[in-house]
Amino acid sequence: MLTLQWSETLVLGVPVMDATHHEFVDLLAGVVSAPDHDLLDQWQTLVEHTDQHFAREDRWMTDTGFTST
Repeated sequence: MLTLQWSETLVLGVPVMDATHHEFVDLLAGVVSAPDHDLLDQWQTLVEHTDQHFAREDRWMTDTGFTST
């Protein structure tokens, strides 16, 4: 199975976002490689990280008046 791997092509040049995205890639790799007895915990960690990630980006967009148009 192909898995997402961190590379320089994913770097945005915004250190806090790059760190969060790198952490996501690492957590996803943990899910992919987790033995059955650890899988649920790995998924929960990934879901919590993703929730926090998007919540932070939503706050940033609201605070800066960013729109999709």
